[in-house]
Amino acid sequence: MHTTNSASSRALAVLRRNSTGDDVRFLQEQLNTVKFFRPDSKLPLLANDGIFGPITESAVKSFQTTERILVDGIVGIQTWSALFRIVVPITKYAFNVHPFRVNFAPGTSSAVLGNAVIRGDRDVYILWARTGQRMQLQMSSPENNAVYDLSDPVGGVLQQEARQGDIILPMSHDFQTGYYYISVGGTRGNASYQLRVEISRTT
Repeated sequence: MHTTNSASSRALAVLRRNSTGDDVRFLQEQLNTVKFFRPDSKLPLLANDGIFGPITESAVKSFQTTERILVDGIVGIQTWSALFRIVVPITKYAFNVHPFRVNFAPGTSSAVLGNAVIRGDRDVYILWARTGQRMQLQMSSPENNAVYDLSDPVGGVLQQEARQGDIILPMSHDFQTGYYYISVGGTRGNASYQLRVEISRTT
């Protein structure tokens, strides 16, 4: 079970035709990112309007066909996992990717996230941050076998197999304002963990 402190963390929704909202908008952004990574892809460039209409459904089916997974136009764990293996390349060997969106409560900038992850799977926490901000992370695990990887909005790895970090987010490109990805897994067996995340301005 997930635990939070001054934040909310929730699994990304299962999406299908006529779904609306932030998770649909995020899906559309990720499909556009796939097109960035794979310029020869036949995926259409999607409007990030948060509406799962016929064009988004067609893009999902095209993606599912390319990835050789069930082609049903529904975005569940199988399709989310396939997407994240591309846009967050460090997760490409995970059996399953379980994505969670982190929203800080108004007026706060830290969260404690807790879960247990099965061997071979990865939990991926998605949070918005800007270039030049400071991100601090601290991992604890009763079995001492949980680690995290931190990736930037275009999949670049900022930390790998880490248990703590204090990073000033790079300011080299505008695209480094966006979604950052914290991928959590076990170094051996199943792993339970708590991860504290804080984002703050630099002085």
